[in-house]
Amino acid sequence: MNKPPDSRITYYMARALARRFPAAPPRKVALVVSGASLYLLPYLLPVLLLTGLLMSANASSAASDVGSTTEQPSDLPDWITANLAEEGITVTNSLGSELVFWLRAELPKGEPRGDFGVDFPNFPPGAFLGLLEVKSEWSDYKTQKVAPGRYTLRYGIQPADGDHTGQTYFRDFIMILPVDGDTFPIDGQDDPEPLVEAALAVSGSEHPAVFALYQIYDEVEAISVVANDYGEPCLAIPTDEMTMGIVIEGHGQELTL
Repeated sequence: MNKPPDSRITYYMARALARRFPAAPPRKVALVVSGASLYLLPYLLPVLLLTGLLMSANASSAASDVGSTTEQPSDLPDWITANLAEEGITVTNSLGSELVFWLRAELPKGEPRGDFGVDFPNFPPGAFLGLLEVKSEWSDYKTQKVAPGRYTLRYGIQPADGDHTGQTYFRDFIMILPVDGDTFPIDGQDDPEPLVEAALAVSGSEHPAVFALYQIYDEVEAISVVANDYGEPCLAIPTDEMTMGIVIEGHGQELTL
């Protein structure tokens, strides 16, 4: 399983301190990306231990049920059916929302990028990741209602522009598109705007319907629900190179740093 480099470990340590203790004085908080900052260790190690306990508690209280199904939905476009795995992942979160994920049989892989804040550099922007069935009303990562139905899942990267400054430390997300509105190349395209426009039809707002997407660094042997460092339940899906973490409950918050 991939592990973050020292610089990223320091980055996560500082972030954990800020998230768990937003009122703490910042005099000892140094957000270092270019290299590890050793003087943070005495201050942050106790925080990391506490963070781990809180995360475990959150994961235990999530009460999300995970299962599988082979009853693939019918009447799908041929290009979708031909590219889906034979088995779907069923998950019901603690709020009772039931979702079914049909992942792409072979996840896309492109030339790796070095963009800051991107955890899935091998996924081509806009690439098809699978199909989503929403069985009962569910709210996305922006607290937008998503009606029961079937949707395609497309990989996206949050723009590094003024509209998104201070929104999140991570830029990976999954756009939720209506099946009949997804006419895009299976491996994506450089221009994200048409995909965003399609996802707006699902949300009915000025922001596309989305899942937050994280890389899970803990060892995960089987598909399960784990908590990310914000305590949000994620559907953890191990792959050959990494573990995907799709947030199934919770919503984005402004940064505290």
